[in-house]
Amino acid sequence: MIRTTLNLQPKNDNQSEVIRYFVEKQVLERSSRTLGFISAELYASMENGSMLVTATWQDLNSYQRWVSDPWRAKSSEALSQLLDQELNAKTKGSIFQFIHGVPGR
Repeated sequence: MIRTTLNLQPKNDNQSEVIRYFVEKQVLERSSRTLGFISAELYASMENGSMLVTATWQDLNSYQRWVSDPWRAKSSEALSQLLDQELNAKTKGSIFQFIHGVPGR
């Protein structure tokens, strides 16, 4: 199992526009249709305007299927308009391999 993370920096720290985009375009829901998808979350910093997208995948090939999705490429370019960074079809998040965890109670 792997987890991917993608840091986002909204223009003018405007988290609400990025949240609106993710909800209206159903970005996370769309990623959930990818074979090997486990879960995804969007986080907004409570300290500054930054945001974080995390997702859990069965394996690296599962994540690569999402990265290669043509819809994701178009969505990344549109999302870039709301960010102080450029996203495109080749943009990837950081990739972490699961090593150890503790279940909740």
